[in-house]
Amino acid sequence: MLNDTQCRNAKAQERPYKLTDGNGLYLEIKAGNNGKVWRYRYELGGKEGSYTIGDYPNISLSEARQERQRARELVKQGKNPSHIRQDERIRQELADAVTFEMCRHGMARAEGLARQHQSTAAGHAHTRRVSINRKTTG
Repeated sequence: MLNDTQCRNAKAQERPYKLTDGNGLYLEIKAGNNGKVWRYRYELGGKEGSYTIGDYPNISLSEARQERQRARELVKQGKNPSHIRQDERIRQELADAVTFEMCRHGMARAEGLARQHQSTAAGHAHTRRVSINRKTTG
């Protein structure tokens, strides 16, 4: 099992290499200054897959282990963790788009109501002026 010191002190080499933690979790040290990435290797339906958890140090060792556990549970259920994340991302993008459209239409509606209110108020003011003028001149 890895510890944080090992992760922190891992230096890039000519070729990428892995520091394994166990149960499929590893830290990939990329060549050059391309950083360190947490990945989880799994097998699903006889095919091997890799699930990217995130960049180190943005994702700590303990957070990577928690995410690995979540991904392992999905694999046990026969679900591909990469596909689940992609579905979640798409759902979030759709929700954001719907929210934006609702806000945009809501703003248009609010602006329309404001214009309607202004014209109604102006109409009432005109009616009141005409009424007052009739009373004073009549």
